[in-house]
This record gives sequence, C-alpha cells and structure tokens, in this order.
Amino acid sequence: MARMARIVSISFPGIRGDMTPVERSRAAVDDACRRIDEAAFGDPDLIVLPETFTGLGAGGDTFFTSAEPIPGPTTDALAEKARKYATYIVFGILRRCDGKLYNASVLLGRDGSVRGIYHK
Repeated sequence: MARMARIVSISFPGIRGDMTPVERSRAAVDDACRRIDEAAFGDPDLIVLPETFTGLGAGGDTFFTSAEPIPGPTTDALAEKARKYATYIVFGILRRCDGKLYNASVLLGRDGSVRGIYHK
C-alpha cells in the first residue's frame, strides 16, 4: 500500500576559511546538524545531505584527509539527529575502510542505526 512521504533535500556550500581538515569536517557537520534542526520542523520521513559534504570546499590532499570510518564522528552526530527527530538521514561521506578510500552513501534509520552503506 502506497503512502505519502516527506523528503527534505538540504544543499549547502562547503566550509571556507583557513582551518585544518578536522576543523573543516567538524564545521561542516555542525552546519549540517543546524540545518537538520531547521528542516525537522516539517516532520520529514527522510533528510538527504550532499555528497561528501564533510570535504566540500577543500581541495587536493586536504579533501582526502576528510575521510573517516563508519561509524565515526560524522555518523555519530547525524545518528543523534535521526533519533531525535525519528527520521531517516542519507548522507555522502568520504569513507576510510581497510586502508582504502570510498565515496560512500550512508543510510541512518529512525533509531540512528546504520541501515546501509553504499560504496560508489
């Protein structure tokens, strides 16, 4: 049986400024969390964030240093929002796993658990 779903797509530019890759990544996650808080007033079923958003605005090697494991700091912060608002969240991240880098999409469930990871 079909049902209506509320989907929010959040788009935002990369974080600019002179900062370390870790600072840039944390600033991007903080920005995404703030935007999720704003979007949650519409009671969405699914919130979609940009591809590799923690590295947006970084160039060259700096971009690749934004890679992190799943679960990791970004997953943990967004999982908290998924739980708080009982919504699914999909986001793209540069994933570091077994010594390799992947452009990954992550699906978080309404309970904040990782429901799926897709390596592009």
